[in-house]
Amino acid sequence: MAITYSNAFKEVINTLAEIIRNETKIPVHFDPEYSERATQYFNITPISNTVISRFSGGSTREYNVEIKYFLRKGNYGKHTHIDFLTDIGERITRLFNDKRNASSINELFQGVLSQFVESQGTFAGAIAYSFHDGRIESVNYQPDKDDSEDFDDLHIVDFDFNCVITEVEK
Repeated sequence: MAITYSNAFKEVINTLAEIIRNETKIPVHFDPEYSERATQYFNITPISNTVISRFSGGSTREYNVEIKYFLRKGNYGKHTHIDFLTDIGERITRLFNDKRNASSINELFQGVLSQFVESQGTFAGAIAYSFHDGRIESVNYQPDKDDSEDFDDLHIVDFDFNCVITEVEK
């Protein structure tokens, strides 16, 4: 008998891409390494998930995602680079302060909603649950560059994003 499952990581990264794209109007990609796509873009990479707790009929897991912002621009300066990069860092950090509990039209987490509708009214009005407690844990403006990123005019802002998902088995 085959198991039934939903790809929670897919929902997390798709929701992140949707939120970032809607806020910044900057392209979002899912490349394994840097690729010369545009002057600026975001790249999302799933890193890990950890079980926080198990319960009868489900589990709660924390997901970790790396979000990188790439800016390819020469003539480094405070106003043209430092101010701009730190503005992106603050904007994305604050964006996820506002979007800590994300929802999506995807039906992946409808089981969670049906379990909590009666006990917690806040879930009743939601369209679909994607994740909760979404947050940027850290921002690194000087990350180590791998071989694909080794360009003098390439600037990177590296975000460490975590969120929690409670899944109910169907």
